[in-house]
Amino acid sequence: MLASLVERVAALDHPSARQIRSLAAARLGAATRDADVDPAAIAAAATALQVEASRWARLRVGEELSYEWPPGAGTDPGREPRIVRPRQNRDGREPGRGGRPVISVVPRARNPDHGQMDARPDEVIETGAATLRRYRADDLDALMTAMGESYDHLRPWSPWVIGYSRESEAGFLAGAERGWRDGTVYNWAIVVDGVLTGGISLMARIGAGGLEIGYWVHQAYTRRGLATAAAAAMVEQAFRLPGIHRVEIVHDELNVASGGVPRKLGFTEAGRRPLEIRPPAGTGIGVVWRLVR
Repeated sequence: MLASLVERVAALDHPSARQIRSLAAARLGAATRDADVDPAAIAAAATALQVEASRWARLRVGEELSYEWPPGAGTDPGREPRIVRPRQNRDGREPGRGGRPVISVVPRARNPDHGQMDARPDEVIETGAATLRRYRADDLDALMTAMGESYDHLRPWSPWVIGYSRESEAGFLAGAERGWRDGTVYNWAIVVDGVLTGGISLMARIGAGGLEIGYWVHQAYTRRGLATAAAAAMVEQAFRLPGIHRVEIVHDELNVASGGVPRKLGFTEAGRRPLEIRPPAGTGIGVVWRLVR
């Protein structure tokens, strides 16, 4: 019953503790008391399930995710599942690995009408206005320069910039590499004439079947349509990925200028929700824009 509850919560976009308790009461009924349900633990399990769904959706046909059980048996405890191609014995069965049970999830073949979709987005994208390319470790100096020159411009609406440092940005670049590898977030630098002028991301954090777009632009390069062109490219990339049927952009309700990007691209305002971190100039209530394929 708890597994069923986690499954239900994983289908929601940013569920509140009240929603989780309500679902628990409906799903578990007399089998539990309100005190037995930890909304934070249920939400964490649901998020983990979303991450695994994201990994699974990005496999190429013929690949599988292989999990060793118990976790860490003969491996590093934090090791992620391996992506492998199935091997078979003469009798058609898959061989065991070191005598340990293996849980394998093999994706169904894609719709033949979408046979050209890639399991991961393009690493380099030309938009006409700018080049979007996957971040590299050697982007650190350029990233520090762009953020330093745009700090006052970014700070009102981008709380993540507060307290930025060389160490924090090096950590961001390392995280960008991990995110690309496991399929949970894809980050690109926005480059104009060889200059790093911003960044844009596709993030798997709004539940199964959806990706969220986030972006920022150097203050000297605003009003050139860079954010709109980059976001349009992200929409195209997102809908090429198997299993993705909706894309969202979220901004603080007082950041009216940011609403221009999703509006130009045909997004529809789908509601409002609390932001994880309140921006200094905002209310902390996010406007959710959604585009559905």
